[in-house]
Amino acid sequence: MGIPEKETVDIVRELKQGINRDENFRLLDSRYRGRLEKFFLNREYLKENYKDLTQEVVSYAFKHLDELREDERFEPWLFKIARNTYNTAVRYVKAGKRSADQDQWEGDLSDSGEIPDNRAEDNPHEALLKKERQQLLREAIKELPLQMRRCLHLRLQDVPISEIARIMQITEGAVKAHLNQAKQILKRKLGPHSYQNVDTLDLENS
Repeated sequence: MGIPEKETVDIVRELKQGINRDENFRLLDSRYRGRLEKFFLNREYLKENYKDLTQEVVSYAFKHLDELREDERFEPWLFKIARNTYNTAVRYVKAGKRSADQDQWEGDLSDSGEIPDNRAEDNPHEALLKKERQQLLREAIKELPLQMRRCLHLRLQDVPISEIARIMQITEGAVKAHLNQAKQILKRKLGPHSYQNVDTLDLENS
């Protein structure tokens, strides 16, 4: 006889207790990631973003697993998060805060805008370096988690943090946390190419 499949309730209990975290995370991820992807693929909007939306749900669920009550089942709780994530994304589109172009949905800045860079441009060489830094930063921003990328995109368009929180249906504290994490991730990803460029982004002031 084969080894019986581990019950989800047991996996969740062990995760909350800090037991075999990597293995239990892998088990839950393999059990539900495909179903989450199907959930988003079956929706009318944002099919192209199903992987990002799935990752956002998975990341949120594991980060907030302690919020799952003892009398709650993991699966309904997980798909409630998925529904909320989807509804927030749809509201974001319908709010008219961005173009319907999916490339822009992925977090690109508008063609007319630039990522702030306070360094002087005294010569053509410096101008070329600035252009290269801008491109590297844009590419790194595309790799950020979806919700973090949306917060950053709005903040770079000078949208106040309070308004970002309203659009995203999250707290202002959560917006600031996303922005701070984005800044740190970009600095790690780009290293010397981004030190001043990222540090000069005024992300947290409303």
